Amino acid sequence: MMPHIRRLRDGRAEVKFPFDRDVVEALKLRVPSAFREWSPAAKVWLVDDPWVPDVADLLRAAFGTVRVEHAPAGPGPEPAPIRRGDPDFAALHLLPSAPPSLVEAAFRALALAAHPDRQPTSERERATEQMAELNQAIERLRARRSA
Repeated sequence: MMPHIRRLRDGRAEVKFPFDRDVVEALKLRVPSAFREWSPAAKVWLVDDPWVPDVADLLRAAFGTVRVEHAPAGPGPEPAPIRRGDPDFAALHLLPSAPPSLVEAAFRALALAAHPDRQPTSERERATEQMAELNQAIERLRARRSA
């Protein structure tokens, strides 16, 4: 089987290659766990888009070649139904259909803006509470994604 990468419309890519323990370990070292997941049913790795070139380089180095397929043109898949009241996504001002890369970016931006050290003394207590809420939300979302 020739290693191949199939880009998906959701900003991720399916990565499939012959099993090689060293390649799997290298993939785990190169791509942070928040941006990759193993799909046992499909027997593919799902990798977020920013990391696809690194994975392609890894596969080329290990197997000599890799086939890359791009997502077909046209309308994307049906959006996931909006689950109203998900407090973790609400804390990050996102819909539950937000891709993991957007969740991480929103957390970084909001954490930077709300950090207590960047606030006037009168606002620090409120900012500390807001930071705690952001940290709890991102921890729960990361745990859901890795489960």
